[in-house]
Amino acid sequence: MILLITEPIPVGITAPLLIVLLSLMKVVPLQVALSSSMTTLFLFLMACYGISIVLLKSSLPHRLAYFMLSKTNGKSVLLIGAFMFCTAVISSLVSNVPCAIIMTGICTRVLYAMGEEPGKSRLGRALLLAVPFGAVYGGMMTPAGSSLNILSIQLVQQATGVEIRFVEWMMIGIPLSLAMIFISIPVLNLLFRPENVPEEKMQLALSQVSHEKKFSLYDIKTMMLLGLTFILWILTSWVPWLNVTVVSVFALAAFFLPGLDMMSWKEYTKETGWDSILICSAILSVGAALVSTGLTDWIVGNVSTVFVGTGIFVFIILIAAIVNWTHLLIPTASAIVVLYAVAFAGLAVSLDFDPRIVTFSVAVMASCVLLIPFDPVVIVAYSTKYYKIRDLFVAGVIVSTVWTLLLGLWLPAVLSIM
Repeated sequence: MILLITEPIPVGITAPLLIVLLSLMKVVPLQVALSSSMTTLFLFLMACYGISIVLLKSSLPHRLAYFMLSKTNGKSVLLIGAFMFCTAVISSLVSNVPCAIIMTGICTRVLYAMGEEPGKSRLGRALLLAVPFGAVYGGMMTPAGSSLNILSIQLVQQATGVEIRFVEWMMIGIPLSLAMIFISIPVLNLLFRPENVPEEKMQLALSQVSHEKKFSLYDIKTMMLLGLTFILWILTSWVPWLNVTVVSVFALAAFFLPGLDMMSWKEYTKETGWDSILICSAILSVGAALVSTGLTDWIVGNVSTVFVGTGIFVFIILIAAIVNWTHLLIPTASAIVVLYAVAFAGLAVSLDFDPRIVTFSVAVMASCVLLIPFDPVVIVAYSTKYYKIRDLFVAGVIVSTVWTLLLGLWLPAVLSIM
């Protein structure tokens, strides 16, 4: 955790160092540490970055933004909703960081065309917060929406043997994500009270996301391949011989096929977040060591008394609140996941609660980086200087508190019917 937080060496180098240290410090043998790290997560994340690159190379994000903006009629509350919803939809299939980068770029171009100045524009403040909010909510919609989702799934499965399937995650995540979007829109509107945009300024804004009316061949190939991939992902929940990782790797390979030529190897290696992939794999090795050495059982035994007698609603709220507020001390989301996922999963089992509660709660609240601008998802928007840290903190406290309460109400209800 110290290495991840302080980054004295690059994160990508920290990953193999962690695996070697597990062996040198005689926690587990080197072969065990290596085998625990090289799981299907590594291949799945490789494929997800390829999907991100292909989608963001197409005109589809601009088309979605144009469609949503054209329906707002310049009303500020609808503009907030348009950017938040667009970002969430894209983030459901694309990693949060590249999604936030492209949507922040679109948003700043739109605001510049409207003549909205950084630091002075109330509309700019609301819209540049709507983007990271949307990225976080969209990452909750599907397992592919965030690497933290897959990391949490694998860690809890290692600890308890219980896995949350792709369609189960969507049944939990999509309604909750939509609920948070509809709650967050009026929150940002009431906090910053942006003015409506005149028609002439809206036309200038739309010019920034304009596109060719006809879909390009690249757009068509992107929609077909991603549509097929998503359908197969869903089918993995029922078809035994289908696997999410296998489907993802086939999709990645298809992008390079002669005749399709969706991207080049040079593009892929340049844009892929190898540091994130490596550290997630290394964290799985650490998580497996936590379980095999009995440390998780020791932690559960020492903290379980705090949770004994609490109902499932309070249990979820405590987990969600602890994970969320840990961001003030540990800004690295992946470190938060490895800190809590395995221990809380063991605790859930000991209290006879469904460990899938922990899988989902830890992943999404670790992704809830809406208190301070330390995570790349928020830093991208914060660097535009349209809003201040206190703006993010106030809005973040409100929505994360509501989010925590909704988790406590929604998770037991939906899991009871699965």
